[in-house]
Amino acid sequence: MVLLPGMHTGPCKLSQGGMPGEPKVLRSQDPDLLTAIVYDGNSSNVIDVASSDIVIQGLSFGPSNQAIDAIKIKSGDRITIRDNNFFQVGGISISANASDSKGIEIIGNYFKDLKATGIYLGCHAGMGECAAIDFVIADNLIDGVDSAAVGYGLEIKLDSYGVIRDNVIDDTKGPGIEIYGSVDLSRKNLVEGNIVGGSRNNSSLEIGGGPVLVRNNIVLGGAASALQVYDYNKSGHVHDIQLLGNTVIGDQGPAVQVGGSWMAEKSLEMTGNAVWQESGEGPALPAPVVGVVMAGNVDCTDPAECWVDAAGRDLWPTPGGRLLVEGALPELAELSDDFCHNERGAPPHVGAFERLEEENGPGPLTIGFKKTSIACPVAGSGTTGGETTGGETTGGETTGGETTGGETTGGSTGSSGGASTTAGTGTGSGSGDSMGSGATVGSATSTSGDDGGLSEGGGCACSSAARGDREGLMLVLSWGLLGVALRRRRPV
Repeated sequence: MVLLPGMHTGPCKLSQGGMPGEPKVLRSQDPDLLTAIVYDGNSSNVIDVASSDIVIQGLSFGPSNQAIDAIKIKSGDRITIRDNNFFQVGGISISANASDSKGIEIIGNYFKDLKATGIYLGCHAGMGECAAIDFVIADNLIDGVDSAAVGYGLEIKLDSYGVIRDNVIDDTKGPGIEIYGSVDLSRKNLVEGNIVGGSRNNSSLEIGGGPVLVRNNIVLGGAASALQVYDYNKSGHVHDIQLLGNTVIGDQGPAVQVGGSWMAEKSLEMTGNAVWQESGEGPALPAPVVGVVMAGNVDCTDPAECWVDAAGRDLWPTPGGRLLVEGALPELAELSDDFCHNERGAPPHVGAFERLEEENGPGPLTIGFKKTSIACPVAGSGTTGGETTGGETTGGETTGGETTGGETTGGSTGSSGGASTTAGTGTGSGSGDSMGSGATVGSATSTSGDDGGLSEGGGCACSSAARGDREGLMLVLSWGLLGVALRRRRPV
């Protein structure tokens, strides 16, 4: 299903997916033009997903009312949510907490001024209730989360696991990233290459349990601490946790904080981290613990000995400085590349960046998508620049590249009443940009003889963005302001 630019009235239910390797796709016709699904009710989420092998791409969501999720995965595996915008969503922007799920990919999305947690995967009670496994959360930008509750950037519940890579998360009420862990040591999370900071009430990166590998992240401040390891709910899950090659700056709370559960014989390691207590109470680094690997960490009491301009957030290692000579090889996990995906030396440099002597660094950090706002140096090229954004690969897992088949196109109607229009028939065998054949796309009260995978009163209904009511005008104004925000990049 291809939606034309404009304001399309929800809610939608996607109940007919594709097949493994041949997903059904709901997307905008033109990713550069606003294509929004709006819903101002309280009886449904904006989109409910109830099938597998579905791609949702290039759409915009919000504002929505309190507790109304933008995309709720009620059931289904191999769901990809890519290159969408979420603005002032009143419920969870993307949730998968109703049943077990596998292979969810959340890639390249922009979350702005949220009114609740951005991403919520798994169930609170863990695999006895539900778990999300083998997920990828990569290349997203979360800028601003408030909430009547905790207000996480993203949270991964008990027994859920996957990859969290290359995201930028700033200005959250609660933790930017929260990992709860598992008693099952095969369910190991990987948190790498992210920029996380500015939690107003908690630590910016919270590890409530393992198994988890946390490496090559840049963590900037937080009310309780910047990076914290603790025993969530006294569950005994502080095991198999490695903190490797991170750059961590403390402001209100300590840079790095670990609790009493950080002890020997639990496969714990803290190696090669560069930390600085810019303000607030320290210490920046926890004291050594007998029997726990804690080597090559540098407390940059004089930041000029570590970074080009730490106060200005240029965290490229100082030439000849401490970060280049005080490193150590990790013992329990690999640290083969750095924040910019450049190869590490042996031993690696301390902190998130491996300094390439012939290269300039990325300069001061800004709040924006990592690939386009962080000018990472490329080893041996003599140049700096963000990674290419087309056909992206996350950790060797190529994502996207969906096939196109018989497309169905739904556009905004010209009448203010939102009269229905029938989309063309998608004739593919489950592949391509079609959610099924004969889907009706129109007003929220229209119906179709064959819902084609889009139910809830005909599915993603369309109404003119030029409608005359005040509500429609306010939605257009809100998204117009977001368009300005999308083009704006600000310093960290």
